[in-house]
Amino acid sequence: MGRERREFPRYQSLVQIKYKYLNGQESGACLSKDISRGGACLPLPSYLEPHRKLIIEIDLRDGKEKIIAESEIAWCRKNKMPWEAFYSAGIEFSKIEVGEAQRLVDFARIHIWEKNSFENALERGGVPLLVRGVFGTSLRICPS
Repeated sequence: MGRERREFPRYQSLVQIKYKYLNGQESGACLSKDISRGGACLPLPSYLEPHRKLIIEIDLRDGKEKIIAESEIAWCRKNKMPWEAFYSAGIEFSKIEVGEAQRLVDFARIHIWEKNSFENALERGGVPLLVRGVFGTSLRICPS
């Protein structure tokens, strides 16, 4: 088995992320699978090449400015389960303001995604989510 190399604890928290290659060629958006002070795991519709640099924009939907961070794709692999996104990628933040990293972690700790508790998240007044299906359909979920 591989040795765990993460420096920071991960939180299973859905965070809206937009990404683009540093050279601007490819871009996209998704909800994180998990996130930490040092990086995130992203579900993706297409393969992203490891070691490429990204600019990411994190929207916590908390009324404050979006968090902008430089990052690097650590790994990307095809998922095995048919209900998952086609790929998962691990990104490592290479440049993020210390205060913004703390804001991200504080948000993630409060908004932890508990497995099999989607209804509970809605009851707790979770943030609006945009969920993109396998076939490109979108469902906007806005708890009242």
